Amino acid sequence: MINNLKNFCYVSRYEAKSLLYKAIIHLIILTAPTFCYSDPKVFILGDSITHGFGLPEEEGLVNQLSNWFSNNGTAVSFINGGVSGDTTAGGLERLSWSLTEDISAVIVALGSNDVLRGFPPEITKENLSAIIDIAQGNKVPVLLIGTYAPGNYGKEYKSIQDVLSSLGILDLSEKVRWHRKQGLSLEESIDKSLSNESIYSINY
Repeated sequence: MINNLKNFCYVSRYEAKSLLYKAIIHLIILTAPTFCYSDPKVFILGDSITHGFGLPEEEGLVNQLSNWFSNNGTAVSFINGGVSGDTTAGGLERLSWSLTEDISAVIVALGSNDVLRGFPPEITKENLSAIIDIAQGNKVPVLLIGTYAPGNYGKEYKSIQDVLSSLGILDLSEKVRWHRKQGLSLEESIDKSLSNESIYSINY
């Protein structure tokens, strides 16, 4: 099962952050029948945002998520699978050997660098589809997180979310269940003045 966060962006306001946490909780619930005797291990396949580029380890996304769940009484191990500058192609290449038997769920947070490098959206779509297939072939639930492309890249790259939408609607309709939330558009979720620290911090 894949939950595509249709209105989520990393550089987001608090509402989108809350949506991310809720989606991860739902993802963890899906793992319960298999991992009822041990704490779930969630592998985050991502780029510099996941890796925590430019920040002390304790301030990165993975540590922030771990601390948030711990503080809220849920033991979850988040494994940092972020590589700075990585693309969907790079993520696809390293996913198979990253999916060890103890991994209970996967979060895919890739696509931004595909846009920044001008990769054809169709290639991004193919890579994400293959990543999903590998995870599901290993019977691992997947959370696919959308991202945002700068407006100056033209219509083709106005949003990588278009690729994710077509991925779900055209090719993977049997695999994708949309996780929709009302009242938060993609543009409204973006704060262009955010610093690196603000991107990662968890606040309410």
